[in-house]
Amino acid sequence: PMSAVVAFVAWPPRDGNPPGQRPARWAAAAWATTWLGGAILQVLPGSDTNASLSMTLSMNASDAPGWLASLDNHLAAWVPWYGVSLILDLVLLQAAIGLAVLAGRRTRRAAVLGGIALSLAFWVTGQGLGEFWSGTSTDPETAPLLILLGAAVLGAAPIRLRPSASSRIAWGGAVVRDHN
Repeated sequence: PMSAVVAFVAWPPRDGNPPGQRPARWAAAAWATTWLGGAILQVLPGSDTNASLSMTLSMNASDAPGWLASLDNHLAAWVPWYGVSLILDLVLLQAAIGLAVLAGRRTRRAAVLGGIALSLAFWVTGQGLGEFWSGTSTDPETAPLLILLGAAVLGAAPIRLRPSASSRIAWGGAVVRDHN
């Protein structure tokens, strides 16, 4: 699904791709949906405890080359086996990345850069860089696609949640100027 979203964001319009055209405005909504969906998936049974996070890191280490296995094993040992503190942190971070992209330009930039950093962390530790050394890898995993989507979001026109000062709005059948 992520490949399709990135392809649609990058797909040129029928009339060609005039110079300076921005990516689709809905790229930010796709980014928000992706990160909010990740937050929801993180709280589902089976991935909602620190123990499950530690086990996932340990299992990833078993197929990884030495340097990556060492990193995963150190992180797995660092994660406490009790509670949900790290999971809660990840859920809140993913939700913030998803929601903040819908705010102003600076907040959008921070959300995208934070999402790119978290994607890279997940790619290295959780996805083992796509496990290209395994001989059974079929794709590079999600992180490179999220980075491309993030780049599109940074280049996309901002989402207008309220009309601009010079926009025309229809109210009660009459067209009036909004000067707020």
